[in-house]
Amino acid sequence: MRKIIVFLIILFLLPAFSKPKQDKEILDLIKKIKENYLTIESFKADFKQVKKSPLLKNSAITYGKFYFKKPDKLLLEFTKPYKLKIFYKKNKIYRFDEKRKVYAVLNIKRHKENAVNFLNVSKTFDFLTKYFVIKKVKTKKKDIYLIFFPKKRRVKKKFKIVEMWLDSETFLFKKLHIEEQNGTVTDILVSRVKTNIKIKDSVFEFSKKGYKKEKWQ
Repeated sequence: MRKIIVFLIILFLLPAFSKPKQDKEILDLIKKIKENYLTIESFKADFKQVKKSPLLKNSAITYGKFYFKKPDKLLLEFTKPYKLKIFYKKNKIYRFDEKRKVYAVLNIKRHKENAVNFLNVSKTFDFLTKYFVIKKVKTKKKDIYLIFFPKKRRVKKKFKIVEMWLDSETFLFKKLHIEEQNGTVTDILVSRVKTNIKIKDSVFEFSKKGYKKEKWQ
């Protein structure tokens, strides 16, 4: 789970790279996504994560919520079957385990300065097009269905394929399917999406009081 969490957060937080070569359809899509992102000031949604692994007898299913507020406030909250909160603050990711009363810190400053823009889908695509070949697939559904094939050696060692479904009107994530080389398959489904709503700053505040620090694993 840790690797997927870090992958997703870095995926959403990375600043834009120079635009690589893509076909016109993909470039037009990225343009629309960027235009739409400019209209989003805040975001709240529920998510469900289903993980299948050769090491697991049964699928691991977790539930939680996303909270985001421009310019740099982020909370990823797991609510079931365990309670876990993950905050982003000043190029660091903080993880709080409420049951065990421990917290851990991951410094992601090496992934570029000012790395915030959670759900900045436009910048996500700038990152993905650098490391993946993107193919848009037509389906009977209204959702935008994209397949990402790794093209860099270090990415190929980790991922087999990434599939993404976007809402055709808002261009926000609806579903993410990730297949890793080790046989692990992760699906993340996003629902009850609300944009440009009032979210109190207190939602993104945290305190280390009463928590013991542990190493990020």
